Amino acid sequence: MNINKEQENIVNFVKSEISKLHEKKIDLAKTAYSYFATFGKTIGLAKINLNRFPVFGLIEYFVTIFKDNLNLIRSHSLEIINESKHINQRILLISNASLKDFNNNGHYFDRYFRINSNDYKNIIFILHYLESEIPSKIEKNIILFRNKRNNFFNGIIFFLKEKFKNKNYETSSYSNFAEKICELIKKNINILNLEKVIIPYEGQPFQQSVFTEIKMTKKEIETIGYDHSAPHSLPLNLFFRTGAPDTLIVNSKSQFENSVNFLNWPQERVKLAPSLRYQKNDKEDFKNKIFFPYQIFNPKIVLNEFNNFLSQQEDFSLNKLDIKMHPVSPFIDKQKKLKNELLNIINKYGNKFNSKNSNKDTSIFIGATTAIIVALEKNIRVFHLCANPILDSYSNYMWPKLRINYVSQYIFEYKVDEKNNFLTFGDNSEQFNNHYINN
Repeated sequence: MNINKEQENIVNFVKSEISKLHEKKIDLAKTAYSYFATFGKTIGLAKINLNRFPVFGLIEYFVTIFKDNLNLIRSHSLEIINESKHINQRILLISNASLKDFNNNGHYFDRYFRINSNDYKNIIFILHYLESEIPSKIEKNIILFRNKRNNFFNGIIFFLKEKFKNKNYETSSYSNFAEKICELIKKNINILNLEKVIIPYEGQPFQQSVFTEIKMTKKEIETIGYDHSAPHSLPLNLFFRTGAPDTLIVNSKSQFENSVNFLNWPQERVKLAPSLRYQKNDKEDFKNKIFFPYQIFNPKIVLNEFNNFLSQQEDFSLNKLDIKMHPVSPFIDKQKKLKNELLNIINKYGNKFNSKNSNKDTSIFIGATTAIIVALEKNIRVFHLCANPILDSYSNYMWPKLRINYVSQYIFEYKVDEKNNFLTFGDNSEQFNNHYINN
């Protein structure tokens, strides 16, 4: 298995697919078929797997489209909370929120930009709200929206109308979500009054569509996308296409080079700045843990590889490992089951661990996760256990400045020679103002 070559093939396939969609005059901003996120069950990922495995991939492809259509039927409209039609702020920030992000005064704290809405009255916050319980107070410069569960019969009627109205490439829950958010903005915001639009950027169709709609209304508005994550192994969701922001802000030299060399971003539209999300003084502990991903796809491979990994370690060469389940995974029963099975393996190889913590701090990450890069930059020894190495693991093709030790077919050890090459931690409370507001 040549991971470098396989990932090169995937990148070239994505470039070809986006070019074909462009030639067919498909709206690259809105369509789900140009969104190639490899860390979730997206249509783009299904297309990648269909290209790699024509027989088995065909089944996955149709199942993914079926589930997407089902989501469109069940939830094709938005519920607006704290709606206002008298908004004159000159900066629009679109982000996500949950109940814990609000305090008792209705102030919102954004986890990506690390800012409090009460400190930025000049910004109107439009937030995708992710919970059923609504904050008791919400500031006037905040609009919440969330997906609304629809009557199934009405959903079928809506779906059939969409199929009749749109091209196949534009009939999806992603495209519909994009349309609804654009409608929300046009209804509640005086776009002509705006000077900037800022989004924690993931290349999602709704983000591309918002930027497109904004620029069509007023070309002079500055659009800024913040790549808030540490680098993904295959960040193809950020591939440059219609609706891309005027400026993409990244947090490391390697991200900058990756965006230009592999994701087709013009060099002048990518800007390097320290991370807002990850700060030098953060207290999150990455030491001596096993980290679970949001969803575990092949626990049998995980268990077999972890067992083999421990069997090959020298006695007392590892510090004791704690297991950290994913904090918001809906698959809690499966996570608990895997945790207990891993604990049994740890107990089986108890002689491999040193209770005195005299060894180098070590952590093991399972599946697709960017926390690997954060741990590496914090000088922790990192192992990556991948059930799907082609999509989940980091390669020297995409990340040439990363040192990789192939422990097994499914386990990789990574090292960095130069600090801040993959993530530059922030350390200045004025960073948001300097790089996003007063730039």
